[in-house]
Amino acid sequence: QQYLKLKQDFSKDVAEVTIVNITPTLVRLTIDCLEGCQVKTLDAIHLASAKSVHAELFLTADRQQMAAAKKFGLAALLVSPSLP
Repeated sequence: QQYLKLKQDFSKDVAEVTIVNITPTLVRLTIDCLEGCQVKTLDAIHLASAKSVHAELFLTADRQQMAAAKKFGLAALLVSPSLP
């Protein structure tokens, strides 16, 4: 029962996701983020991906990632993860 609910929720979330391909532009943005913000590589890719698609708002539950997003020029909002 719980698995089916999680699977359904995941399927709904994925339907609203933008898939970003790794391009030379994304690599350049990732390097810019790594050089300008104190973030880990995967966070830099995440932030660069948001910037590459001109995301209106970057949501995160990680305070450091939110600070980096703002420093990187993204509008960012800290959210609380909802736990069942």
